[in-house]
Amino acid sequence: MKPQKLAVFIGLAVLVVWGVEQGIGNFHQSSLIFNLAIFLGAAQGCVALVAAAELCEGKWAVPLKKHLLKAVPLIAMCAILYLLIIPQWSTLYPEAVTNGKSKWFTGLAFCVGRNFAIMMISFVFAALYSKYTLAGNSLVSRRFAVLYLFSYVICQTFYALDVVMPLEYPWFSTLFGASFFVEGLYLGLVISACLCYGMFKQHNDKVPADVEKSQYDVSLLMHGFSILWTYMFFSQFIAIWYGNIPEEVLFFSTRTFEGGVNTPIYFSKFLYIGFSAAILLFLIPFVSLMFKRVKGNPKTMVFLGLLIVTGSILEKVYIIGGVPIFDSHHEHFSGRLDLSGIAVAIEFALIASIYYLQFKTGFSEEKAA
Repeated sequence: MKPQKLAVFIGLAVLVVWGVEQGIGNFHQSSLIFNLAIFLGAAQGCVALVAAAELCEGKWAVPLKKHLLKAVPLIAMCAILYLLIIPQWSTLYPEAVTNGKSKWFTGLAFCVGRNFAIMMISFVFAALYSKYTLAGNSLVSRRFAVLYLFSYVICQTFYALDVVMPLEYPWFSTLFGASFFVEGLYLGLVISACLCYGMFKQHNDKVPADVEKSQYDVSLLMHGFSILWTYMFFSQFIAIWYGNIPEEVLFFSTRTFEGGVNTPIYFSKFLYIGFSAAILLFLIPFVSLMFKRVKGNPKTMVFLGLLIVTGSILEKVYIIGGVPIFDSHHEHFSGRLDLSGIAVAIEFALIASIYYLQFKTGFSEEKAA
């Protein structure tokens, strides 16, 4: 997509998201944080996969490189959309975060500004890496690949610890950031599988051998990342369960049970949402990708990719939609963080459409050439 056209789409996205946030939730609900948790990770994950493959001299990414690097401007788009959190910052986060008395959460400008700056630094490194690697200057591109991978890990960690986790203050987990950047790579592999399917369709019956090999390798990596995602999530659970610290246990207990005091205790719907996410992100991909026939079929891989994206959506519902709201003394449960399904759907469809159009231009450019 030409820069001018992409800029128009980004401007349109900003206006629509602003309208949705104001019209549906009056800047009191968390759909923007929800969607950026998915799309920022996916865009950065695409570039991170290429950078990591180049540093490891992995050949699987060569046929996909030009297509995956189309994600670079999408990182900037997510950074710009993130600024729309400013009107709702004081209403979404607890008073302990927004009152400016914390040594870390010292105010709106510093909290939002540092995350926006980290996103833009990641975008700059991604753009420089893309420029030199596509030009064939491997000496310089490998340097920027290292810088970008560092910025990717830092950006995803900050988004997890600085944007998502404070919604549930004072809960904390030192492993929370790692699960975000692992899932970003996982979603990048989903996009890679979809791109492989597009390349198969483009070549019809004359699919180059390197494309077939790349598609199979993407399947193997998806199999591995289904295990890695589970490892990261289970590591958080086992550390919280073993430590049994009230501030940490709160994350799982409030999503497992509801009721109490004067009402019966029962299983929360978020327990079932969490189990569904685990089935879609781990169980189905892990079992399915044991079979060579599945790994070699690009259509099946796209279907599995859609299941993984659905699992990621459910996981974010579990994490963000399940945030409990307590009274000022943090003693009595009074509800959940506002997460409008309509707002999530509109913003998700809009951002996903821009992603689709951006990646589609890679195939249009190849056809024209």
